[in-house]
Amino acid sequence: MVPVELQLLVLDQLYFLDSDNSHRSLTNGTLVCRSYHAHLQPKIYHTLSVSSPQRYNRLLQQLYNMKLVKCLDLSAYTSMGSGWTDAKAKTVINAESLALLIRSCSQLETLLLGDAFGNIIDSSVLSFIFSRPKLSGLDLVACSSPMFAKSMAVTMGNLQTASNQVSESDEPRAYSSGTDPSVPQHLDEDSAISDDPTKSLCSSPSSSRRGSWDVACSSAITNDDVVTLPPSLDNLSLHMCSSLSESSVLVPLLSSLSALNKVDLSHTKITTSTLWNIAPDALTELSLRYCRGLTCCNAGLPYLLARFQKLTYLNLAMDPNLGGSRFCESCLAHLMSNITPQLKTLDISGSFELNDVHLNAIPQNHQLEKLSIAHCRGITLEAVLKLIKRSPRLSYINVAGVTSVEMTLPSLMRLLESQSLAVTEISDQVCNVLPSTVCGWQKSRHGRRCYLYSATGSAAKPELTHPYKLSIASDTLSPLAKYWSFAV
Repeated sequence: MVPVELQLLVLDQLYFLDSDNSHRSLTNGTLVCRSYHAHLQPKIYHTLSVSSPQRYNRLLQQLYNMKLVKCLDLSAYTSMGSGWTDAKAKTVINAESLALLIRSCSQLETLLLGDAFGNIIDSSVLSFIFSRPKLSGLDLVACSSPMFAKSMAVTMGNLQTASNQVSESDEPRAYSSGTDPSVPQHLDEDSAISDDPTKSLCSSPSSSRRGSWDVACSSAITNDDVVTLPPSLDNLSLHMCSSLSESSVLVPLLSSLSALNKVDLSHTKITTSTLWNIAPDALTELSLRYCRGLTCCNAGLPYLLARFQKLTYLNLAMDPNLGGSRFCESCLAHLMSNITPQLKTLDISGSFELNDVHLNAIPQNHQLEKLSIAHCRGITLEAVLKLIKRSPRLSYINVAGVTSVEMTLPSLMRLLESQSLAVTEISDQVCNVLPSTVCGWQKSRHGRRCYLYSATGSAAKPELTHPYKLSIASDTLSPLAKYWSFAV
């Protein structure tokens, strides 16, 4: 007889048998016996991704297992291609059901919501989101509707600094107290669970469950005036949340989070002065991509960034089609000369004032591994080659729109001769005229981005080298997250 401990170690490997994240092998394992069920059930529900209204509707009928969920990914949700009309989907996907679903996840650590929920999220939903005591990651990608902006402003207006812990007893239950928790309950997407929205949320086929459903639904819509932020929240992404007010939302939110580790404020209305509200002690990744409100001299942007000594990722890219960055030469010089050895990724794309002097000002002890200088038109090929020569760790560089590098094929070949580089990102115009293979370098295209990568290098997937959007969840990215990170 094999010891139970060894059996459980073998069961843990079932996760790797399902490459499509279907958890089919894990689900089959729960059917063997009670001990296998108790061991595998938390793994099945650890990370849930919802991409259709049918899947969303099934979860609403299995709230008794939602307490096992650690990561809830709703960023890829869409009714397109599901067979449901928008009108039918809206009868299930609404603020009331979303609040109930989030409240059921009493152990929730990471939550990802996409633009499909922008017109659904209200202040009651936000209150339940921020009341999750273990919440450490929050991603609200592309939620930019006026309703969402207003709800965020109302919620931040009710914010208090003290933490309020929510007990597990606050968790809504889909079953009555008489349900035996030892009886295995299985997650089977092919089971005979009704997809009829009129039979979900606040209705149940069993009369013994109806009372507890009603209690859960009625309690989910109650909303306290006072909102508290979980002290564990250290990863925050407001990527493409362009409608959020700086004074009403960004300032109180950032100033109330004292242990931020990752912050993505790309495409928001943030200005340089508001960045002073971010605590510098633990911050390691900061994205300010396409934030048009950033200025340098009068707000002291270079001196502000010098506070963040632990940064490993910094994105200051600006849209070249909208005039590029507003950073002057002196501030760029101060910024580049104060790059710390901890910084591994720097994106300074769209800085028209960046020149050879700034590249030469990068300290000798820098440890840059990824550098994007796209559309920095004042840089010469010689300065780029000189920087690469003294950057042994540099494996990725973005030179799209750098005229001195992309002007002729020989100049581009001189760049590709660098031994340390594994991936070089180029502009679409240059990619169109190049053959599929150039002197041992292969051409690749992903969305709007184009790459040359070494066939002998270590970059198996060059399109996943440099993300434009910070990843909040450590698990597999949803299709929408991959799109915002690597395709645009």
